[in-house]
Amino acid sequence: VIILYSIIFALYAQLTIIFKYSQNIIKFNILVTFVPLIFLFLIAFSSAIQIFLSVELIIIFHIISLLISILFFLLPAIKIVGFSFSIYKKSDLLWDFRYGLPVLATAILEIIINISDRFIIAAFMKPADVAYYSVAFTICSLLLIFPRLFSHSLEPRLMYLKDKMDLNSIKELVEDSIFLFYFFGIPITLGSYLYGNKAISIVLGESFSSNVGFVLPLLMVGCLFYGLAIIISMIYFAFIKTKALMIFNTTAAVSNLFINILVFSFFESIYVAAISSIISYFILLALLSINLKKIITIKIINNELVKNLIAAIFTSFICVKRFDPAILYIDNDLFEILVSIIIFIIIYCFFNLLFKSKVISLIKNAYN
Repeated sequence: VIILYSIIFALYAQLTIIFKYSQNIIKFNILVTFVPLIFLFLIAFSSAIQIFLSVELIIIFHIISLLISILFFLLPAIKIVGFSFSIYKKSDLLWDFRYGLPVLATAILEIIINISDRFIIAAFMKPADVAYYSVAFTICSLLLIFPRLFSHSLEPRLMYLKDKMDLNSIKELVEDSIFLFYFFGIPITLGSYLYGNKAISIVLGESFSSNVGFVLPLLMVGCLFYGLAIIISMIYFAFIKTKALMIFNTTAAVSNLFINILVFSFFESIYVAAISSIISYFILLALLSINLKKIITIKIINNELVKNLIAAIFTSFICVKRFDPAILYIDNDLFEILVSIIIFIIIYCFFNLLFKSKVISLIKNAYN
């Protein structure tokens, strides 16, 4: 089953690359959004009809979600690049071995980082715990849509600028992408703490909500680190530093496996997997950031991070301490949480305007 998943995931990854570099933004966005949404639907449906969620069934749900997405987008991808059999030239083969194999290894290691914790949970705990963790991780992975969306236009642009050795433009583009990710990622992370469990309770039931608990915001923090790592990795791809990427991803994957196996031997909880994910993603981000200085200087910790963080904290405080949706006499739980989220967004945007966040200027310029 794992081999089948790896093959199908590789095909799915190729489709995302085709849409990314052909500038088909809408198709790319729909494709990367389809997979987690279909998976969540299958989990919700199986829970509704009370099907026992085994580890194998969860992996099968992942495979089904990938296959459905591939079936919808395979033909549009073929229309873009065509389809033909070709014979490798010796020079192309050597180039692929030198630069392509590290990329392939990096993709495999990415899969290990993202799914190995579920197998560790299955080895030490009940299959139901795998389902709870998988749901939380899939929801959090939606945050990664933003950096993957940025990569759609950023990667080709960075490669073009690298050929011109325009380092100032590379620095500006990457830092603006980081600013935008902070703008969206930080409030979503805090919002997952405020509203995540209630949303899961509405969609999947109280059982899922109570068992997921604080795992959702923990994994969201991990995905925040991982999203930053994705953005920074684009620079490594642009400068063809694939070997360094492979080494850093190997370190993160080994760290994830080591921490999980070691701690699970003494303490069995899905919180262990969530915390190990945070640590491994942070290790990956730290290695990428430290080594990045040899290529270009990019500020990851900056004033925009502070502004967005303060704005999100103030917003969370106001929403928790000063605003109660009950004053609107809303009886429907789903409508109540939607109203709460809308108010959260409005207050957050107000604080960003007040703090004169650069992202507001970027959005204005894009609109104009």
